[in-house]
Amino acid sequence: PTAVVVNKYGTRAYVICSLSGTVSVVDLSTGTLFTSLPLDETTPVDAVLDQDEENLFVISRDSPNLTIVDTSTLTVTDKIYVGMGAVSIVADDLSGLVLVGRKFGREIALVDPSALMPVDTIRLESAAGPMALDRQQNALLVSIPEKGVVQKVNLVSKKIMSEMKIDLIPSAVAVVE
Repeated sequence: PTAVVVNKYGTRAYVICSLSGTVSVVDLSTGTLFTSLPLDETTPVDAVLDQDEENLFVISRDSPNLTIVDTSTLTVTDKIYVGMGAVSIVADDLSGLVLVGRKFGREIALVDPSALMPVDTIRLESAAGPMALDRQQNALLVSIPEKGVVQKVNLVSKKIMSEMKIDLIPSAVAVVE
């Protein structure tokens, strides 16, 4: 497994499995495997649920597509082209956008799932790493492994608000509210 996404009630987990190219769905109330959904895209690396938990958005290392899985039918419903090199993903519940960090192109794609396409980008100086939303300041925290920093980017102006030097390359970024 490369990532685990748990629903807000803590009753279901979506386990992203890169080697098998699947999303395994686990019923946490019984501790049993409900199903394993094979994806057409190889090497899924991360995923996020939308606000209503109706869709699971999955990024893959070797695919330019964002895969959308309907959580009620557990079927792939759509794919959205976001470009190669997706490494991180977050869902912005306020705007409804899905943000996909990429190591190629030095940008973050802002994807509108209802339009089935990227609608904007946030340009970076170097490749993106793990990300997290700071909802109180309407900002995105994004690690920039090449520079050894975490940058805070304003989601409206898309400009860097601040930057913090870090000694290690993070495997995750989180905001504690």
